[in-house]
Amino acid sequence: MAESTTFKQFNRFMVAVLFVTLLAGAFKVGLTILCEIYVYSIPIVGGLLQSLEIVELSNFIVFTILGFGVGAATTMLPGRARLRLGAIVLTILTPILLASGYMVRYHMWVNDVATQANQPRLEAQQLADTFLANETGHEGSLGFYLYTVEIPILPLSTAEMEDLSSTQSQFQSDLTEASGLESNRIKLLFSIVGWGIRAFYIFIALMSVSVYFYRGLG
Repeated sequence: MAESTTFKQFNRFMVAVLFVTLLAGAFKVGLTILCEIYVYSIPIVGGLLQSLEIVELSNFIVFTILGFGVGAATTMLPGRARLRLGAIVLTILTPILLASGYMVRYHMWVNDVATQANQPRLEAQQLADTFLANETGHEGSLGFYLYTVEIPILPLSTAEMEDLSSTQSQFQSDLTEASGLESNRIKLLFSIVGWGIRAFYIFIALMSVSVYFYRGLG
């Protein structure tokens, strides 16, 4: 009888976690799509906001929903299991939600490549993945994530992808001449800034999910 009760409590907990995850995920995905379409497309300002990945500020709301929701859902579990199961669930879900925005942006970029090149989506994805593999050593969402650390604006056509290396080289050469720094130091500087911005958004996510999880525990 006790085992049956525990099983029912666990099922209710999992249903509640699923609901909270879908709610937080829908907010994250929806805001990412809106930002890509309506904010990042604004001339000049949009490019600046895209380089700052301003949509990732939504992590505060997304992970507040997730943390508080999972914390509140643990009230359905026996006392000793609450903290442990809640922590396990958040350890699994947090990186997934952190990555979800970049996954959406990657697929939207592939769709734009397909439209620009007037190609089937599968061919456009192969083209995009080849470009990412050449630039980062990785395809798909991971390659997109690594590439956009330093360069948020992506090429949309084969010609842009082929000319990108020479454009980057010229840009680095101009910066080297203007600043007096070596090109590898300039590249390192851009990398530090890019990863610093992302570390800030990850910090917001982790703080939000942790603080509001404990509040949800009551």
